[in-house]
Amino acid sequence: MRVAVVTPVRNGGTLLADTMRSVLNQVDSDVELVYRIQDGASTDDTVRIAEQTANGRATIVSAPDTGMYDALATAFSDLDADWYCYLNAGDLWDPRCLSILRAAHEQTSARWLCGLHAYYAADGSLVHTRLPPRFTRTLLRAGAYGRGLPTVQQESTFWSAKLHHLADLEALRSYRLAGDTYLWWSFAREAEPTVIQAVLGGFRYHGGHLGVDREAYRAEVARFAGPMSVSTRARIPVELALWEQPARIKARTNPHLYLHDTTTGGWTARAGSISRPIAAPS
Repeated sequence: MRVAVVTPVRNGGTLLADTMRSVLNQVDSDVELVYRIQDGASTDDTVRIAEQTANGRATIVSAPDTGMYDALATAFSDLDADWYCYLNAGDLWDPRCLSILRAAHEQTSARWLCGLHAYYAADGSLVHTRLPPRFTRTLLRAGAYGRGLPTVQQESTFWSAKLHHLADLEALRSYRLAGDTYLWWSFAREAEPTVIQAVLGGFRYHGGHLGVDREAYRAEVARFAGPMSVSTRARIPVELALWEQPARIKARTNPHLYLHDTTTGGWTARAGSISRPIAAPS
């Protein structure tokens, strides 16, 4: 299984090394990792740090871009893999992320996988997780996640090559705030995410985050998803209530929500089960 991950970065030298190590220290010889650092012509020591940390295990490309999604479009257009994802500088993967992804790839029909929403403190400590109940195709296509509903957490999301071609990379370049939501909207033409009760990756609080202009974000989403209908707005309170329910209730509403099985160490869902993944030595 071949997995392509991109880290878009500009002047993120102080954050990049931890992110790269969380990717490069994955141990699973059955996964071929293709790692691309797409640097936006940084003026700090980002490229030097990337080269030192990669030690030949990642491709580093530095060129001017117009923003994160322009950088991602450039990198994705060069990569060929079975699964794709991206991880911003500062954010982290769990050490067993790729082994869990491989197990899901081999044992389910998942074309799109989301783990627990996970959040790390500045020192890398895992401080909070939340189990998404489901992400429905109709609400993804309506752009409701991020406009009333919790977002699809990009750091813990992986998608297959079968969905990757659905996203127009040239269109992706044009977004500044809602590029990830555009990707989910594109993939929802054919699928919705499989959810697994496992930490795959997460967002790290490091104090240097840029604020998001919510009005500008919603305007970008409206460009591809249109305005939300009355019927979509009416569903939001019901979905929000579901987010607050126990895991067993969430699983009843989503046959492809895999809950951790304390007996087997794997995951079970109404759709089947995933055995505990064993990471092969490198």
